[in-house]
Parts: sequence; C-alpha cells; structure tokens
Amino acid sequence: MQDSLQIISLDSKRIEYETVNNRQIVHKKTSIQEKNNLVKAKKFLKDKNVMIRNSYYAIRVPDIYSWDNNTNILSMSYCPGKNLELLLRNADSRQSAIPFFQSLMRFILSNNFYWQDFAPRNIIIDYKTIYLVDFEKGLDFSIDNLQTFFRSHVFEEYSSFLLPNERLISAEQVFRPSSEEKNKQIHVDEIQVKRIKSVAIALGYSDIISMETYLHIQKMIIKAEEPFYNGQSIIFPRIELAKMLENKEMNPSVYQKYANEILIRNNILSPNITDDKERD
Repeated sequence: MQDSLQIISLDSKRIEYETVNNRQIVHKKTSIQEKNNLVKAKKFLKDKNVMIRNSYYAIRVPDIYSWDNNTNILSMSYCPGKNLELLLRNADSRQSAIPFFQSLMRFILSNNFYWQDFAPRNIIIDYKTIYLVDFEKGLDFSIDNLQTFFRSHVFEEYSSFLLPNERLISAEQVFRPSSEEKNKQIHVDEIQVKRIKSVAIALGYSDIISMETYLHIQKMIIKAEEPFYNGQSIIFPRIELAKMLENKEMNPSVYQKYANEILIRNNILSPNITDDKERD
C-alpha cells in the first residue's frame, strides 16, 4: 500500500491502514469539510462515467465508514488500483495514462465539478473504475470565474506532469490578468502562499507588488516545474522542488533556497551567484 500514501495525503503521518474481516480500511486525520465533500461527491458522481479510448469508466470516491468528531479521524474504504501520477512518470505507461488525465479534466469542466484537489496523485485507476480520493481542499459546483479555479493548485498539479503540447489549457490563459486586476496591488507581507511570497522577496519586492506581478510569479513557478526531455527520458522538476519544502517547518530558510531555484530555472539568477550567497 506504499503508493497510496502519495495519493490520500502528502503527509504519511496522518494515514493509518487496517484490515478488518478482509476489508481494507484507511484512517485519515482530516477535517469535517473533507467528510462533507466526500458525501457531496459520492451523491453527484452516482451513475456518472467517462469514455476513455472507446471504453466507459465509472467515476467513484471512497466509501465512508465512520467519522470521529473527537479525533477528526475519517475512516473510509481503501481504493485499489494504479496511481495516475506514477503512471504518468513511467515511460512505459505514460502515453496510455495521458488520456485519463485529459478526459477527467474535460469531465470536471463539462459537469461543473470543481474539485480543488485535482491532481494525478489523487486519482486511482482500477480496471473500469476511476477513484478520486482526496477532497480536503474543497468541492464546488458553481464557479463564476474558471481562472479562480485553475489559479489554485489545480493548474500547477495539472501542468507539472504534462508537456506543454499535451495540455488542454495554457498558463497564459490561466494567469492572464483582467483589466481590473492590472490596477490591483498586494502587500507582500499579506501574501498567504509562502512559495509565492518567497519568490517575490527574491525578486526584490519588500512592500507592494501589482496583481500582474503576482500572477507572473505564479507563471514562473509553473515554468520551473515544467517537464522536459533529457535524451529519451522525461524529467519532472516538480518532484525535486517539492522535496525541497518537505522539512520547511524545521528549516524556514528553505523557502529562500526554493525561491532562488525558481529564479535559476527562469534564467533570472545564476547558480554561481546563489552559491556565493549561501557561502556568505
């Protein structure tokens, strides 16, 4: 079950497994919101399916067994199958996996099923069933502005495992500022996303940035995470960049290193310059 740790939660400490009467159970420490979102998703997805490569696949979520208000433990069914992220990262299975990711994106948009945890690691393929397994961030059925939906982690997760020519939507479409946004300003101290804040500071902003610059920084992060060919192999920078932030609580300065890496990968900062700063 090791692969499931990458699917259900990025923090393996929040997950426990148990087998009772040959039934595999997942216990996850989470919030009541995830439990409620699972209930809504299960109801909405009942009898829903999607056609992929001339075959129909049912779309399902884990069954809820129990919710403990005292411990915030959600107990649910274990979903067997193959992790879509691992399939996309594997050279032998990648081409057959891409249509699943693309078809699910189309399903989400055409059904107004705005799943905020849309990411390949949260998708499991098992024969003729596709399981969506993480609903902690949110679920909405009505969003006025699709850019708002994609500008969260949705587009970043989507684009990190697809080459630019494989995507249905581009970063330019998602992060293009509207006329109203071009005049909006943001205080750097008030930026909630630490990764974006760290890049803003690394670029020299200490007080105020425009919304246009904020969106540009998001595009810089997307570009730094963009897969690329190295000979016959595809490299996925997002995996390396995510590992940099694994111990962020123990080492807050990791955000500076992360920001420097984003600048390096956007050809703004020289690797030699950042090395000199760290030695000083």
